[in-house]
Amino acid sequence: MNPDTEIILWVMGGGFTVVLVLMKTMFSTLRVDIQKLDEKITDIDRRLCRLEGAFSSKECCVLKEERHMKRAE
Repeated sequence: MNPDTEIILWVMGGGFTVVLVLMKTMFSTLRVDIQKLDEKITDIDRRLCRLEGAFSSKECCVLKEERHMKRAE
């Protein structure tokens, strides 16, 4: 094999190795960010459920069934 071809193959292999290591690092940090985002979404959902309960207990909710609402005739 030509020495120039060997050098090119070693450089390409090194480049692929660097890219794979960088991708692994990025995906591990992405996994941590997704877990943090999941916690925030759960917290927001919990807060919305509390608000919904408070509004429905005080009858401030706009989303009522029509048959319970009295209509002017």
